[in-house]
Amino acid sequence: MAAGSPRRSQYILWMIFLGVAYALTALTFFFFPTDLVQFVAMAGRVAHLDLTMVETNDPFFTMLAVECWAILSCLCLLAAESPKTSGYAMTHLLGKVVAATGFGYAYLNGNGKSFHLVMTALEIAIGLISLAVLLRASPENEEVVAMDGAS
Repeated sequence: MAAGSPRRSQYILWMIFLGVAYALTALTFFFFPTDLVQFVAMAGRVAHLDLTMVETNDPFFTMLAVECWAILSCLCLLAAESPKTSGYAMTHLLGKVVAATGFGYAYLNGNGKSFHLVMTALEIAIGLISLAVLLRASPENEEVVAMDGAS
């Protein structure tokens, strides 16, 4: 990636945005799990969707979710700090594939809640945007743009 290129800057900004969003979600779910679940359900009612989630008072599942968001936050922030190290972004993409597959499976083979369908779509959208931004910022695409611009 060329130093200071617009595509590299977009990649870095996207990864910082995701890193901060995951960190804020982790903190919110850690300190206010019930409030977050109720907020999502309320937002669903406004959108005429059933976005109720399984509520549990067991801290085991809360900590697994917080751990996942914390790891995703770190991966994205590391990707922003070291944009030439594609492993961070690729690991983030793996997480999106696993999450989208899991939510899709829960929707198709579970109770068919709108929440699972919405989460499948959200995970796919984040994954596709992340992949597009990563591919646009790759060195091969930077060279193609430079050659096209010189023509």
